[in-house]
Amino acid sequence: GGGWIGGAENSTVYGYVHDGKATLTVDPGSEEKSRTFTLSPGMYFSSPGNVKVLGGCGVLQVVHGHRSLFSIGGPLEEGEGRLPYIDGCTDTLLLAPAVKGAPCLNHLHFPAGIVQTQHTHPSARSGIVVRGQGICVCGTKSWALMTGTTFVIPAHVVHSFETTKGDELDVIAFHPDSDFGPSPDDHPMVNKTLVNGIS
Repeated sequence: GGGWIGGAENSTVYGYVHDGKATLTVDPGSEEKSRTFTLSPGMYFSSPGNVKVLGGCGVLQVVHGHRSLFSIGGPLEEGEGRLPYIDGCTDTLLLAPAVKGAPCLNHLHFPAGIVQTQHTHPSARSGIVVRGQGICVCGTKSWALMTGTTFVIPAHVVHSFETTKGDELDVIAFHPDSDFGPSPDDHPMVNKTLVNGIS
C-alpha cells in the first residue's frame, strides 16, 4: 500500500482497512499533538482534522465542514448484522452519527440467495466489498461485486444487491448524512436528568 495525507481543521476522514496493516497518524505536523495508531484488516476509523495514512489497502472518505469524534473500531464481526434491513439483509452501525444528520459508517450483510427490492437513497453511498460476492443492479445495468471491489452509488439512483444461493456478501457503506442521532434537546444525558421527577 501507498500513503495519503490530507484533511483540514474543519473536516473528518473516515476509513476502512481491507488488506494489510496501515498506520494512522493524527495531527502529523504537530510534535506535541501527533499520535500514531496501527490498524489491521477489518478495522475502521473516523478522525477529525489532519491525518496521514500509510500502508495497507482500503477506502477513505473525506467530509468537509464536519468534525466527528475520533474513533477506531474493529475488526468486523462475522455473519449477520445487529439491525434488520430490507429483504432479510442486516446492518451494523459501525460509526454512529455524533449528532443528528452527521455521517455514519455501516456494515451491510447480504445472506445467500438474496434478490433485494430496488430502492434509492436521498444521498450518495460509497464503500467496499469486504467478503463474498454478488451483483449490484442499477436500473437495467448490473456489475459483478467481489471482495475488494469499491463502489459509488449516486443519490436517487435506483439500485439493488443480489447474491447467489451459495454466496453471501458483506459491504462497508459510507453514508454522508443520517436521519437520526442525538440533538440538543434529545440525548441520553438530558433525557435521563430528572428535576422534581420530570425529564
